[in-house]
Amino acid sequence: SIYHFPASHMSSPSRSRGDGSPEVTQTPTFGSFHRQYGPFPTNDVPKRLSGSGPGPNLCTVCWEGERAVVTLPCRHCCLCRACSKGVSQCPVCLVEITASLEIYIT
Repeated sequence: SIYHFPASHMSSPSRSRGDGSPEVTQTPTFGSFHRQYGPFPTNDVPKRLSGSGPGPNLCTVCWEGERAVVTLPCRHCCLCRACSKGVSQCPVCLVEITASLEIYIT
């Protein structure tokens, strides 16, 4: 899974690389995620989009990759893995992305 959590959400403090920037080596705990963002609603998987936008499972940025990343805190599932690496705002609602979750839809 891909997690982009602030250090305050980690299970133990981060270490410094020596240049002042943190080296995050911890993984977020389920409890810290759940407390911050609440339960993940099962109905957040996007419905078919109307109009001339991408299809129901296509990334809203490139319109080619499969949607596989949920942005937080807004919980939109609108990005493919590749596009999620280069955006800082949700392309649906323009909220700053503070964390993201890689998901697998079966």
